[in-house]
Amino acid sequence: MDRRPKVEVAVLTLLALLQFLATSHRADAGNPLAPLLQPLFGNMCNRSTQCGRGTCEESSDVFFGYVCNCDRGWSQFHVGDSFRFLPCVVPNCSLNYKCFNDSGTPATPPEPPRFPNISNSKFHDP
Repeated sequence: MDRRPKVEVAVLTLLALLQFLATSHRADAGNPLAPLLQPLFGNMCNRSTQCGRGTCEESSDVFFGYVCNCDRGWSQFHVGDSFRFLPCVVPNCSLNYKCFNDSGTPATPPEPPRFPNISNSKFHDP
């Protein structure tokens, strides 16, 4: 008794279901399953969606159904335009070295060691 066809059918069914959910996860008027999907995916921003220092905006262009728009001075971990659902918890700042005292002149480097002049020595004299 070979179980391979049953496993292949189960994997293909799972992949088809995931593809369906990934492409039609938003409950909109053109979707016949809108009443069923509304409790699962509708009103994402009204739920416990936390955007940190930003605001939530529903979007049908992303997988999770919402993006976080960061307040001025805050950012989020993302690569390009991906992962925009992450909260805005990274402050936009740069390193500022003005707190160091740069009024003094920098220290001069030490002189290199002096070696004796061997041209006048008797070391190579026969």
